[in-house]
Amino acid sequence: MGRSLTDEQVAVLTHRLADESEPMPMRMTLLVAILMLPPSPAESDWVNQVRQSPEQLSEPLRWVVTQRYPSPLAALAGRVMAGHDLTEVEATRGFDSIFLDEDWTIKAAFLEALRLKRETPTENVVAMRACLQRASYQPVDVPLILDLSYPYDGLNRTPYLAPFVAATLAACGVRVVLHGVPEGCPKNGDNTHRVLTRANLPVPMTWEGVLTKLHHAGWTYVDQSIGCPALSALHDLRVAMVKRPVLATVEKLLLPIRAQQTVLVTSYTHPPYREKMLGLMARLPLTGGWLVRGQEGSVQLPLDRRCPFYSLLGESGDGFMSPDRLGLVRVEREDELTIQNPVGVLQDAGHPWRALLRWQCVVWLSQLQLDGDAVSRVDGVLQSGQAWECWTRFGEQ
Repeated sequence: MGRSLTDEQVAVLTHRLADESEPMPMRMTLLVAILMLPPSPAESDWVNQVRQSPEQLSEPLRWVVTQRYPSPLAALAGRVMAGHDLTEVEATRGFDSIFLDEDWTIKAAFLEALRLKRETPTENVVAMRACLQRASYQPVDVPLILDLSYPYDGLNRTPYLAPFVAATLAACGVRVVLHGVPEGCPKNGDNTHRVLTRANLPVPMTWEGVLTKLHHAGWTYVDQSIGCPALSALHDLRVAMVKRPVLATVEKLLLPIRAQQTVLVTSYTHPPYREKMLGLMARLPLTGGWLVRGQEGSVQLPLDRRCPFYSLLGESGDGFMSPDRLGLVRVEREDELTIQNPVGVLQDAGHPWRALLRWQCVVWLSQLQLDGDAVSRVDGVLQSGQAWECWTRFGEQ
């Protein structure tokens, strides 16, 4: 939606917006984008025509151009579409409405308008606060938790290693928490839930199961349906929108398990989002953490180049993380995704993903500044089978 429609697409736009086979929230998302993004000449002509004859649009879409708002949330969406930033009170009212039994089409308009306008720091904080108020978390009496916060829609151009990283770090003595959803839009890539299911490992669906695995295997996974049921209930709306609203930014930051020290690793995709993420992280109950711009905008660091890296643990500041810095050799990017034995990365030193796995684990272990050499420690638990043991323990009932 950052690109203009062709003249041919504009010619059938009215018909497509009336197509009942397409979800109404998706049609609303498209309409809001057409109205808010800089238009091509053909798009501008279409908008003028629709403003003059709004009856061409389906009734649930019509209020966007007539400005006859059917609800307070629609009126807030109209303000945002006009380019106005919301006050804290307005944003709070808007995000409270997102979690109520409001019309999906109006929710889609509000969320898409915010994203296209670009959320202000106030709007971001209110969105995160609304989610935190509806989330649950579990305190655990352990010294440290490392929260590896991958994007919920996963990766589809690079190997997804989060569960293997978690098992390896657990073998090194670092308890790791992963969290996510069964399938995340819009990317619908590999994520922790999918990797566990393919490996025939049981996905814990109760807090008791989550905490049992944490204590037994040293790592665990929290499904969003447990950690924040209210956000999970919006899954179908977000699928219908086919976009990544602010909810995708803040859902990674809810810290479902917290320890005496809670350290968060999270990421950003585009440079403008860096300051947004740092501002949100500063408001979380963290001991510290790291913000990176890794593969596909995730926390997974590339092994073929340096990666932007901001530390909030110890001596804070900007920098880059590179294999050279920790004595590892850069390797060419590995794009082999469909291998027969993904879990073999924990057992086979020659596995295509092994170097990338080692790199992730060495970075986080070294950043935590635990005793001993990080490279030797990671290699030791991989070679001895201790990492594999932490993996298999996760599968035990």
